[in-house]
Amino acid sequence: MRVRTLRRLCLTVSLLFLMEPVHAEQPWSYDSAVQGQPQTPTSDSTDEQQIVALLNRMTDRWNSHDLEGYMDVLWQSPALCYVCEGQEIMGWGNLLAEYQRGFVDRNTMGSVHVDRTLVRIISPGMASALDWWSVSFPSPKSHTDFATTTYILQKFPEQGWKIVLLHTSFVEP
Repeated sequence: MRVRTLRRLCLTVSLLFLMEPVHAEQPWSYDSAVQGQPQTPTSDSTDEQQIVALLNRMTDRWNSHDLEGYMDVLWQSPALCYVCEGQEIMGWGNLLAEYQRGFVDRNTMGSVHVDRTLVRIISPGMASALDWWSVSFPSPKSHTDFATTTYILQKFPEQGWKIVLLHTSFVEP
C-alpha cells in the first residue's frame, strides 16, 4: 500500500513539472546565487519571495532548536510526505513524532547553513524549490553533513504557502 501511494505521489509530482514548459534560459524564477534578488518579503511580496521567507523561517527554527516552529512551515496533514535517503514518512504528526524521538536533547540538532536556494512557480498555487545545505553537529561527535532537499509547495487560501512534499538526499562534500 505504501509503495503504491509513493508511486502515485511521484507520478503526480512528475506530471506537475510537465504541465508548464520549462524555459531553458530561466527554469528557476528565483536563485539565491543571483545578486540583487530581494530576500525579505514585503506586503506585496511575490510568491517566490514568500517561499524564500518560508524556507528561511524553517532554517531559523531548526537553528533555534524549535521543532514545533520548524514543523509550522509544513502542511499539517496526514498526506504530508517526507522522504530521506529512501525512508518514507507519511503525515505531519508522524514526522513530528520521528523528530521528537530523534532529538530528545534538542541541543543535538546541530546548526544548518543553506548554501543556495532555487524556486520555481509551477502553476498558480504550486511551486517547487531546491536547496543545498549543510548541518554541523556539536561535540562529542562533531561533524558536518551535506545535503540537498527538493520541496513541492502548495498555496492554501487561509495559510499561504506550505511544504506538502520534501525529499532529502545526503551527499559527499
